[in-house]
Amino acid sequence: MVDGVKESETMMRSYQVAGAALVGLAVGGAMMVGQVAEADACMPPPGQINEAYPLEGDQVAPEVTMWLFGSGVGQLPTIELRDADDELVPTSVLTSHLASRFGVAHAVDPSAPLAEGTYTLRAQFEYAPQNNFERVIEVDADAAWPAPPAPPALTWYRETYDQAVGNSCEFGDEHHRIALAPGEGAVVYRVEVETDVDRAFEVGPVAGRAEIEHGITLRDVRCVRAYAIRGDGTESEVSERCVPQKCRHYDLDESPGALGTTDWSLVMEGGCPGDPDEGDVPVGSDVGEDAGDDVGEDAGDDVGPGPGDDAGENPQQDVGERADTGSDDVGQSGGDAGDAVAGGGCSSTGGPSGGVLSLLLGALAMVWRRRR
Repeated sequence: MVDGVKESETMMRSYQVAGAALVGLAVGGAMMVGQVAEADACMPPPGQINEAYPLEGDQVAPEVTMWLFGSGVGQLPTIELRDADDELVPTSVLTSHLASRFGVAHAVDPSAPLAEGTYTLRAQFEYAPQNNFERVIEVDADAAWPAPPAPPALTWYRETYDQAVGNSCEFGDEHHRIALAPGEGAVVYRVEVETDVDRAFEVGPVAGRAEIEHGITLRDVRCVRAYAIRGDGTESEVSERCVPQKCRHYDLDESPGALGTTDWSLVMEGGCPGDPDEGDVPVGSDVGEDAGDDVGEDAGDDVGPGPGDDAGENPQQDVGERADTGSDDVGQSGGDAGDAVAGGGCSSTGGPSGGVLSLLLGALAMVWRRRR
């Protein structure tokens, strides 16, 4: 296994440390939804595999990392790699639960470089209606990987709300439009979103796409980082932003009632104050002077249940569960043009649950005085 793959595995394993703590945050968030909003039911689809790398019939070098990208909930598939004689090839599988709604990615690493020949990558579900998946690849002993890819161009826009909005699938007061353009030599990308308490991830295939876009609902985001990944798992240098290029804040009287509705073409760059509490102080250097240009207004390439789905609020699931076996469009329709241009700071004040709690405590205090 090449050093880049080992380094990537070590990094991703470390992400599961804070998973248990974030589950508690998820429960608290669900309670707040019940208190302040009448939410629609969220019915996730059953687990499925949507895309994979390598592509069907691809010829790859012996040291290859294979990827399966899926969505939905329920059982995880049994993943196997078999050679031309249908013999099981020893592999390890790293399963990552993603920030996009019900997204999942499986990285499949053979235990040793593959011999030349034909291989079949399979993902098998035990129960219907989850569909099995199969991909045939060719290994060429003389093939070699190109130079590591350059860091992807990265765009980050943030919208915030005085009062949390959304539904039972997506609810919050801070929404992020993250777009990137991977360079030549990349087959997979990884986006890392750092918050005050943990990190959330997006991983997905490049597959010839020039532009990729995600909508992610997370609070107190401090930095966004992106990597391009080569076919053997080697990652590019980081592309990092710790200040959004554009910000839009919605007051109570102008809230659109849904996340990801800002028409960013009407919002000027800048206007994101350097408040350390909001993650607006750079902690690293941006990569690429042109990264602030608008990227992928219509890309919608989330790893999720389907085109046009915003990323959900479930990045708190454990990331990096490795097992040995012998992986949106952000709406551009909402907002009045004048309001969008007038959008100022990006402070996030949270939902109304704090006010409700204060009233409740005040009432309890009055009852206590009377009883005395």
